[in-house]
This record gives sequence, structure tokens and C-alpha cells, in this order.
Amino acid sequence: MATIQKFRDILKGCVAKEHKNILYVLFGVENQSHIHYAMPVRNMLYDVINYSAQVNEKTKQYRKERKKNPAFKETTEEFLSGWHKDDRLIPVITVTIYFGNDEWNAAKSLQEMFSETDESLREFLPDYKLHLISCNNISDFTKFHTEFGRLMHILKVVSDEKSMDILFSNSDYFTFSVTAAQIINTFTGLEFSIPEKEETINMRNA
Repeated sequence: MATIQKFRDILKGCVAKEHKNILYVLFGVENQSHIHYAMPVRNMLYDVINYSAQVNEKTKQYRKERKKNPAFKETTEEFLSGWHKDDRLIPVITVTIYFGNDEWNAAKSLQEMFSETDESLREFLPDYKLHLISCNNISDFTKFHTEFGRLMHILKVVSDEKSMDILFSNSDYFTFSVTAAQIINTFTGLEFSIPEKEETINMRNA
């Protein structure tokens, strides 16, 4: 039996309201500096491990409940499953953020990774779609409400000196957090200096 141990880059709970209902989801983020040609399988594995953990947690809860309460009611099927008929999973959404400047030329779904398969079989094969955010597939950077949009904009045009000059003449691009500046340094090779003990950095000066 193989033991699988995987660690996400980021996994956070997110509470959202849709109409009058409150939705709770687990939001995972995978950061990529290079293209990963098996990303759909990698992310799918993260999600499946999380769903399995949710089922295992319920199973443990019911086991404890049986010990505390001999009158605890559940069907034979529920006992064997470790999961009750009315139990529900918390949805998991994983997003891949690609910081590279090259076009993402890897598969964006599980089915794209399969070898050539007869069309009559495809309907029986599972699929898993990659939720990809890449600077190259963003046309409107203002849709982001944080500096992330401006950061991705810089990554997109970093090899174009004229476009970079235009960006840094825009006051919205004057100041970035130190974290964003470090990301720009890492993924662009600009290697500008970042003052110590500062929370923000003036990109024009840098």
C-alpha cells in the first residue's frame, strides 16, 4: 500500500453568500513559476485527498458517537460507509496561478492527458478541468480588486521595455507591497533592491 502525502501551497476556507444562502468552500491555490505538464492530475489528487479526509473525519465522529451513545441510530449502510445519507462534502476549488511569461502549453484538463481514445469510450472517462490564471490569458487586469492584477500585468509585459515605461508612468503602478516586489524580482529577473523594514516600495525608484 502506497502512502500519499501532499502539501498544498495555500488552502483556505471561504464563506460566500449567494442569494440568501451561505456557501462554505475550501479554496486551494497552487503557485507555478514553470509550466507543469501533469498539473490536472496533481491538482485532482490534492482535491481527492481533501474529500477523503472529510469522509474520514465524519467516520471518526460517528465512531466516537457510538461509544458515547449506545442508542445512536444509523443504518447498516451508513455504518459500513462511515458516511450518512444526508452528509455532504465541503466543495474544494483549486486554482493554479502561473507566474511565467511563456504561453501555458500544457494540458488544461485530465482528458487532454489521455492517449488517443475511441470517442465511444470518452463518455465513460472522468475529467478534471484545470482552473488556470496566467498573465497571458488576462485581457482586463482591472477586474482584480487587489495589487495582484497589477502584478500580473507587469509579468505579462516585462520583456517589452516600452510597455513597462507606460505602466510605470501610471500612478496606480507606483507603489507595491514588499511581497509583490519580491515576486516581481523572482519571476522577472529585474533584481532591483528592496529596502529593509519597509512595507511598500516605490517601483519607479526601484
